[in-house]
Amino acid sequence: MEKVYLLQHSYTQTNLSCDCSDDERVKVIGIYSSRAEAKDAAKRAGKLPGFKKYPAIIDYSSTTDENEDGFYIDEIKINKDSWTDGFSS
Repeated sequence: MEKVYLLQHSYTQTNLSCDCSDDERVKVIGIYSSRAEAKDAAKRAGKLPGFKKYPAIIDYSSTTDENEDGFYIDEIKINKDSWTDGFSS
C-alpha cells in the first residue's frame, strides 16, 4: 500500500486575555514521499521565524505525549480511511 508523510507544526498559545482554555495552533507544512523528506523539511522550517521558537521534531513512535510543541510527522496510507469511529462533543 502506498503511503505519504504529513508534516504539521503544532504549539499551544496561552490565552492571557481571559480565564479560558489555551488554544492549540496547527499548521500543515507539507506532504512528502518519505519520512526522511519530511524530517528535512521540518529542519528547514525550524529555522524560520515563529517555527524556530518550537523546533522539536516529535516522533509519535517514541512518545505518548501529544501535547508537545513542535513538528509532527504522520504516516498516511493512501486510499485508506484514517478515522473509522465517530466522535462526541
